[in-house]
Amino acid sequence: MSDITDVKKIHDAGIPPVGETFNESSLFPDEVTLRPTRRLTQFRDRNQTPTYHLNNGFTTDGRYLALMTQNDGGGSAILRAETATGDLTVVDATSPGATDHFIEGNDMTLWSQPGLIVTKLGEAALYAYDVATLEKKVLIERFESDYAYGHPAGSADGRHLFIAKHHLPKDESTHTIYLRIDLVTGHVEEVLRDEGSANVHILAHPTDPDLLLFDRNYSPGWHGGSDGKTTRAWLLDAKTGSLTEVKPRNANTFQIHTNWSADGQYIYYHGSSGNPAQLPREQKRGLLYDYTDRDWLLDMRGIDHYIGVADLHGNVIWESDYPFFHYGHSSSHATRQAIITDGLITPDLITAIHWNELDSLGLPRTEILGRHGTYWKTGQQFDPHPIMSADGKYLSYNRGLRDGRSDVYLMQLEA
Repeated sequence: MSDITDVKKIHDAGIPPVGETFNESSLFPDEVTLRPTRRLTQFRDRNQTPTYHLNNGFTTDGRYLALMTQNDGGGSAILRAETATGDLTVVDATSPGATDHFIEGNDMTLWSQPGLIVTKLGEAALYAYDVATLEKKVLIERFESDYAYGHPAGSADGRHLFIAKHHLPKDESTHTIYLRIDLVTGHVEEVLRDEGSANVHILAHPTDPDLLLFDRNYSPGWHGGSDGKTTRAWLLDAKTGSLTEVKPRNANTFQIHTNWSADGQYIYYHGSSGNPAQLPREQKRGLLYDYTDRDWLLDMRGIDHYIGVADLHGNVIWESDYPFFHYGHSSSHATRQAIITDGLITPDLITAIHWNELDSLGLPRTEILGRHGTYWKTGQQFDPHPIMSADGKYLSYNRGLRDGRSDVYLMQLEA
């Protein structure tokens, strides 16, 4: 293990060699809940975990967390974090002069069933690493240049890896192809060709190896789904090819984010409201938070929005309208029926909405888990994207800083 008496040496030296273990972490109590929290990273420009997709950051036993790190204009690396100690081990790395780098936590998943860290290398290739031995395997040697590839998602049985690609540019020729890679044979097959859609967001079901939750983006808005008239969230049965629409009650049927519940019984979603009679933002709340310099985020601040739950047939189980929107994401509590948010109802707190625990007014219990305190600058590394370990013991998140850096944090929820 590296000498860590002066962690600045680690930063000055750039990224350590592959296989080396180092530690630059520090412990502190969460500012709101006092839960023990470890700042795993302190150096380099971008540090980011996999995003909010269900249980794709931790090993099944919660021992390891995957993350990436990068220096602007420098090298990059995939890291394996030991949750108990904060030790970081370099799984793979690129040098400053390399053509391609590991640049997004969004492009990575820790596929717990086979024990693999699967990641894109920039927009070039797809690799897998054994989380225990760090052994590397090439899954896609080179991406097709006229397609944009999404993040990988592993099946519940540990056999197949799913990844989507959409054709460039986004015009009348655009289509999305969903691929399934057999981990044993290496065979790549096309599961669905979705004409007219340009999206690569895909989530594998927690227990059904053939069921996928995916997005459909159409023109003219692409990320607005025909100005909110087209449902974004759909289910795909990879075995039969059947599609199921997950349509909210709200007039704006284009959900911003979706996710599975931890047990796979439900789909969590949220979106901005289609209510044409929204009150001006200033009449709703006098307090305006100073938490971002993203123009489009400031423009959305305070609009009506909705959060909901649907079953696997697309039926809405619960949906509520909220009056003051802050951009954020919906993910899942690993051991309870609760929607985890890093925004939506507050810009700086991680909350759990216990949607099936309603009070006498029919309102769900909302629990504060901790404060992420990110500064919402442009770039995915500034989005907290909280993810929870399967046992509910740990929750990780990214925190962005005003100066443009980002770091990874690990909060302990249970003993």
